[in-house]
Amino acid sequence: MKSLIMLMLFSFELSAYDRLMDHNSLHIGERLRIDGREIKKVEVSNKKVIKVFKSADKTLTLEAKSKGNVVIYVWDKGLKDPKQYRFTVLPGALLKRTAGIKDALKSIDGVKVTGTSETIYITGAVKRKEDMELIEKIAGSEKNVVSYVKMDGPIYNEQHSRISSALVEIGLYDVNIRQAEGLMIIEANGRSKRSIEHAEYYIKSNYPGARIDLKLVPYQIDIDVKIVEVSSSEKRELGLETPSEFSLSRHTVLSSIEIDSVLHLYDGRGSAKIVSNPSLSSNDGETADFHVGGSI
Repeated sequence: MKSLIMLMLFSFELSAYDRLMDHNSLHIGERLRIDGREIKKVEVSNKKVIKVFKSADKTLTLEAKSKGNVVIYVWDKGLKDPKQYRFTVLPGALLKRTAGIKDALKSIDGVKVTGTSETIYITGAVKRKEDMELIEKIAGSEKNVVSYVKMDGPIYNEQHSRISSALVEIGLYDVNIRQAEGLMIIEANGRSKRSIEHAEYYIKSNYPGARIDLKLVPYQIDIDVKIVEVSSSEKRELGLETPSEFSLSRHTVLSSIEIDSVLHLYDGRGSAKIVSNPSLSSNDGETADFHVGGSI
């Protein structure tokens, strides 16, 4: 309610009293009033960007003077170490644009409007379709205004939960479902082409009007290869059976610790020599190759 009064009047001073933790930015000319009765000392890393004034009634006022980033150090009574708050001071012109958008959306609960040095963001969740349409209209007509508002409510939550569960079961992850421009947008990542194809088929079959953004992000596999020369007699004595063309058995796979232990034992007896130890990296399902040796 305090911020609404500021927006409607386009005032450059926030209502008393506010809290530093609720803010991370101010605009040039904007003031933030803090109840300083429990504050022992305040310091600012750059006083040209933000100045601090303390009045007789223990009120602290932060005034944004110029563009920049600062750290505000606050020593509370009874505490030795200060709390730190990072603030960004933005151009004053952006304040009027931000205030105008806030004023246009003041009747919609659950929506927050914040600004950076170049972009104004609208975030939150709404329950009514007409509210979403208004937000999308503003975001579409205003320059550098981005909306991350999503539809909320039993119908949407149930539907989104159902889609998300289905995609996770198929094998996707980082599933994000949101509403924009009157459409449902489904974003997710998958580890294999097969899971992506199954997910696309599921979405197109059940939600044909949805916009799909599925990305293939395969696993990266790192392989530590050791090519070892081993004496045949020592191999039989140690009980290590390998076929003439070496391959890993589907039923018996040694861990790296076990392999290193065996190689160490061979090496200690002078009957093994590591010819090469290449390291390979490849995406899951792709081929990795290497070359060892040369020619005479």
